[in-house]
Amino acid sequence: MNQIKLYDTTLRDGTQGEDVSFLVADKIRIAQLLDDLGIHYIEGGWPGSNPKDIAFFKDIKKVTLNQAKIAAFGSTRRAKTTPDKDNNIRTLIQAEPDAVTIFGKTWDFHVHEALRISLEENLELIHDSLAYLKEHVGEVIYDAEHFFDGYKANPEYALKTLQAALLPQPGLRVEAQEQDPHAGAAGLHYDLAELPVPPWAFIPTMTVSAPWPTPSPPSPMALCRCRGPSTVSVNVAAMPISVP
Repeated sequence: MNQIKLYDTTLRDGTQGEDVSFLVADKIRIAQLLDDLGIHYIEGGWPGSNPKDIAFFKDIKKVTLNQAKIAAFGSTRRAKTTPDKDNNIRTLIQAEPDAVTIFGKTWDFHVHEALRISLEENLELIHDSLAYLKEHVGEVIYDAEHFFDGYKANPEYALKTLQAALLPQPGLRVEAQEQDPHAGAAGLHYDLAELPVPPWAFIPTMTVSAPWPTPSPPSPMALCRCRGPSTVSVNVAAMPISVP
């Protein structure tokens, strides 16, 4: 039987809601509750974005958790710089989390309009960032931002971004994010079968912004199970937990 691992984003996505603001002590307590609940990965925040998240990663080291791994979130390096000089990448490493999750652009529209760089330069951003992180962090997770939108627009390029993410070395897990769980991904499993990667490397995921637990809507995950690993990550952007 396949094992399902839960990756919770309450402490980052959950804090972006209107009128939501956590103290560091609140985030520590919520992390303990999520650990008690059985969550496998807890995304603690983006340490490069604000002092509060930096303090969380410092203080959570003083807490003994049952099984949960604490993940730090960030992005690929900026264009025209190297990973070792990129402040975001350096801050992720300095936070000393159990795992680092970084997102990269998969949709060619975002590459042109948001990053304003060439498609080839974006592939270099993804590869360089992950290769550098793998040298300094025990576990690296790549979040293929808007993968299914990108795949529908330009399937060849979307798959190239996954290849760029997987090239650094084995041990990397790729999460392909789907904001609309009802959107189809027909044919995706055929193309993935052509990728020169081990079966466990590609992990299709779904972001659910709803109270947790919640009934699972139809997911593209089922279409990709022929390439699916023994461990499947599910991103659950849970609503903030009431702390006693």
